[in-house]
Amino acid sequence: MPGASQWGSKQQCTLWRDLNSITCEIKSDEELVDWFLLNLEKGIVSINVQINDFEGPLQCSPTKRRCHPSHRVSTTETATNERVISTKKRTRTKKKIKSKGADKEGVGIHEEAMYSDTDSLAALSDSSYDTDLAATSDSDDESSDPEFDLDGEVVDMEDEYDLPNFSYDVDDPCIDVNVMFPDVDQCKSAVTHHAILNDHAYQIVKKDKTRFRAICKRADQGCKWTFFASTNKKYNGCKVKTSGPKHTCGFFNKCGETMASNKWVADRVLDLLREDPDMGPKKLQDALKKKYSMEVPYDRVVRGKWRALDTIYGKWGV
Repeated sequence: MPGASQWGSKQQCTLWRDLNSITCEIKSDEELVDWFLLNLEKGIVSINVQINDFEGPLQCSPTKRRCHPSHRVSTTETATNERVISTKKRTRTKKKIKSKGADKEGVGIHEEAMYSDTDSLAALSDSSYDTDLAATSDSDDESSDPEFDLDGEVVDMEDEYDLPNFSYDVDDPCIDVNVMFPDVDQCKSAVTHHAILNDHAYQIVKKDKTRFRAICKRADQGCKWTFFASTNKKYNGCKVKTSGPKHTCGFFNKCGETMASNKWVADRVLDLLREDPDMGPKKLQDALKKKYSMEVPYDRVVRGKWRALDTIYGKWGV
């Protein structure tokens, strides 16, 4: 058959069987096995191998291969089940069936009909390529290698996504460069509380959803302290970019109480109101004075209390 037929990328073979003077195509592996079993007692099975040519241009392979390559098929492989368009020549080959005790072994094919000096006489179909590609993909998985050591795998830390650390001391926040906050609002709250604890004040230069910039309240008197933090698409959260230099306004900037807004009051009395929602503004004012050594105006404490209660219980519907 190698000398009588041309074989290349445009050829493909199909298998046929003769039964009761009727020639039928073997379209699947199941039909091929049935044909073997039907001739098991004879010990010899007759199969027609038909060499076919593709008509028209070659179709692109659905796999990573550009065109259908030729494959040398091993003796344990079975025939493919692809149909083709046109026919060219038929040749007859003989296949011998193993004994009954070798049912689990592959069926041997006559070597003369199996190989040529150059290429194979059987080209795999598109479906066979898909199966081959799937097998290749499975073999690339590290779990398929019995010698693969998961614990010994080297991980490039630069490729790992570093989650930002949002943990900070709410009662004594650090506002140094590279400190991360969940968002701009919490960053501003931390800067405000830091100013109150250190008895300084600042004025806002710019604040929106992505950035917060502030300068010292005494900047007109020569203090160079500035603060800037912003968000970025590369990471989640608000990162401090500029903080400093240290305040040079000294003791005359004793105006930290001016930064105690009703929002700041609400954040400070939240836990107190969770324990005792009926605690009055006067007791809250005294508690703030005892802890922070400053007296917050009464009306500001009242507004801060109601704001804290809205946070705990939700706002009343209109």
